[in-house]
Amino acid sequence: MKKRTALLTTCAMMVWASLEGTVRAARSGSDDLQTAASPAGDIAEILIFLSLAISILALAISMIALSRIRSQPGKTESNRAHKEAASDSPDRLEEVIEELNLLKKEVHSRKDAWENTPAPSVPSTNSRPFQRNAPQSSKPRGSTIEDEYRDFVDSYNKIQATPSSDGMKKKQMREKLAAQFSIRGFVCSNSPQRMSNASIPPAFSAEANPARAEYWSFPLSDGRWAVVPNPKITYEDRIHRAAGMKEAFRSNYQHGKIYQHLIVVKPAIFTHSLILSIPGELQLKD
Repeated sequence: MKKRTALLTTCAMMVWASLEGTVRAARSGSDDLQTAASPAGDIAEILIFLSLAISILALAISMIALSRIRSQPGKTESNRAHKEAASDSPDRLEEVIEELNLLKKEVHSRKDAWENTPAPSVPSTNSRPFQRNAPQSSKPRGSTIEDEYRDFVDSYNKIQATPSSDGMKKKQMREKLAAQFSIRGFVCSNSPQRMSNASIPPAFSAEANPARAEYWSFPLSDGRWAVVPNPKITYEDRIHRAAGMKEAFRSNYQHGKIYQHLIVVKPAIFTHSLILSIPGELQLKD
C-alpha cells in the first residue's frame, strides 16, 4: 500500500509540474500571436488549450486516487505527507484554473488587437509623381519669352488689321483678347506733369478697367509683363509724349500726325512692379 501511495503521489507531482510548465509556455507563446498570421494563431491557440486540458485531466485522476488513499487509515509520516499534499491540491488546482482563464482572455485580447491592426500600405509600382490632369506651367519647356507672347501679339495685330468700319467685330475681338490672355490694364499716372515737362520720367499705375487703360499687359511666366498699347486708342501727340509711349516703344511716329492702326512688332517688357525693362517696337499706320 505504501509503494502504491508513493507511486501515485509521485505521478501527481509530475503531472502538477507538467501543468505549471504548460501554463508558463502558453503565456510565453501567447506573445507570438500578435505577429503570427491569423490561421497560424488559431492553430497555436487550440494546441495550447488542448495541452492544458490533458494536464488538468491527469491531475484530476491523480487527485481521485489520492482521495481514496486518504480515506484508508494510516498513521505513518508518509501517509500524513500524502494527505497534506492531497489536501493542498484542490486549492492549487483552483489557482491554475484561474490563471488559465486569465491567460485565455489575454490571448483573445491580443488576437483581436492583431486582427484590428490595419495592414501597412504598400507603395504601388504603378504610381506616378504627377497626376494626369495636374496643371502645367504656361511656359512650354525650352520656350523663350518670344514664344510666350507670340499668340498674344498675333491676336492683337488681327484686331488692328480689321477695318475701322467693322466696329462691332473689332469690339468683340478686343473682348475676346482681354479674356483669353488675362489682360491687365495700366496708365501713365503722371501724364499731366509730363505735358508741361516732357523730361519727367513716366510713372505707371494699374487701371482696373482695361477699356480705360492706355496699356494692355499680358502676364509672362517669369512674373514680368508683355505690354502693348490699348487696341482701341488713336495714336497722337499726347499719347506719344505725355503717356510714355515714346519711352515704351520705338516707332515711326511723326509729329502732328494721327494713326488709327498700331501694329506691334515687339511688345515692351515691364517688370512686375510696372517698371520699363525692355522697350518694344510699333509700326504706325494711318
